[in-house]
Amino acid sequence: ATSALEGYAFHLVPEPGDRARSGGGGGPPTEEDDAREARDPGTFRGLTDVVLLARSTDTFRRLARDAPRPGEVCVDVGSAHGDATKRMAKAVGSEANVTGLDVSPDFVRLSGAKYPGITFERLDVLEDTAFFADILAKKSPDCVFVDIGGVRAAEALVRALPVIAGGRKANDKPRLIAVKCEALAEKAIETCLKALNGEGPIVRLPESFWLSVCASEVKSARNRSSHKSKSTSQNAAPASLAFARYPLRYPKKVFV
Repeated sequence: ATSALEGYAFHLVPEPGDRARSGGGGGPPTEEDDAREARDPGTFRGLTDVVLLARSTDTFRRLARDAPRPGEVCVDVGSAHGDATKRMAKAVGSEANVTGLDVSPDFVRLSGAKYPGITFERLDVLEDTAFFADILAKKSPDCVFVDIGGVRAAEALVRALPVIAGGRKANDKPRLIAVKCEALAEKAIETCLKALNGEGPIVRLPESFWLSVCASEVKSARNRSSHKSKSTSQNAAPASLAFARYPLRYPKKVFV
């Protein structure tokens, strides 16, 4: 998980309130702020070999609008209603250059009906990692956007990001990976609270950030697995004398 992301620099894209928490300025963005960002999206389009962390849907959609360059190929993981995917298509100038992936068949159906010119596919990127890697190899995206929710979103990203960044030639990796994850953004804010006093649109995180995230999530996963194993062994009783609860072991057929 850590070696696959070597060469990528992690950055936090602060929300307006994050700077207030650090003692800097705060408050909601003004119309002038929005207009300035719309006129000058080059801040994000000029970035290479970066992972951008967003905490809110609004910031994630802003990245979808401003980060891709004209003519690039984008993959949207967790495309949901397809609104961010549509922004990517507009940024690159072609709906054919954008693909949305989502685990929910309902979202795939609804987003496909809403934006019929964009390809949306049903895929569980955490369970079907080989198929996911194959799609990335075929699409060879310049930008990959990831919005995976759930109570263990950070753990999911530890599993998904290496697939996105690894397994291909160095010159064929995404230029930019944008991630919307509240838990990961909170970790980033805690890591660089003092740096949020600056006025830049992004804050670079230390190289140890991703390593610490991986270590923390792997430890949590192992603790859950150990607890589950102990709980099962102590509390589970055989369903019957003929069917003890062991993995892949079924009762013998009895013919009378």
